[in-house]
Amino acid sequence: MQVPGNDVGVWARSASPRGSGRLSADASTRPTRHVPAEQRLRSWSARPHPWWGYEPEWATRPEEAGWWWLGVHGGAGVTTLETWLPGGVDAHRAWPDPRYVGPPLVVLVARTHVAGLIRAAWALRQAATGDVPSGVQVAGVVGVADSPAGFVRPQVEALRRLRGLTPHLWLVPWIDELRLVAHPGDLGVPHPAVVRLCRDLADLAQATSARALSAAPTSSTSSTSSTPRRAETDPVVRNEGT
Repeated sequence: MQVPGNDVGVWARSASPRGSGRLSADASTRPTRHVPAEQRLRSWSARPHPWWGYEPEWATRPEEAGWWWLGVHGGAGVTTLETWLPGGVDAHRAWPDPRYVGPPLVVLVARTHVAGLIRAAWALRQAATGDVPSGVQVAGVVGVADSPAGFVRPQVEALRRLRGLTPHLWLVPWIDELRLVAHPGDLGVPHPAVVRLCRDLADLAQATSARALSAAPTSSTSSTSSTPRRAETDPVVRNEGT
């Protein structure tokens, strides 16, 4: 069975392949494939996010976050991830502008049905073509299980192709316990199902922060007495299996 979306080239390989650690809007080599208007995620810049001021008390503030959760479609699972995993902030389905506030890292979130995976692929394409605010770095995609049943062939094929487009692909399985609690945090942090996701995002956020600090200009008065910079290493790129 053919995976929908092939006819418009959504699965063509992006400029930043697996293993690069992140997909940057500033990549020097960008694909030229057009992203249809109906598949583009909107961006916001140079103004406060329209949802700010309405966030619940538990929500992480953008200036304190390590990454943005960007749902590529409605019901992707961002609210659950934000309440469950500390460190991220909801981008409310819009590309954020790190020049204004918040971190540069963006984690795309999609359900694992074929429609959700195609939307994730289009979002990766949009980032790779530079059609996002400057400085945005896509850390990867979180696929949230859409059913307790296993993946069928079209989903397996879509996931396989998505892995070729994103630096990281994490899969969050169907967790029945989430249906029985008022707050995802009641299950404990980190839950065994998301231990690797927690670790990887923390490593990515730390590495990104270290790169930003090393790139910041130093004062000329302290250039002769500055201490050597620590060697930086990119975190290991992990892709979950199905």
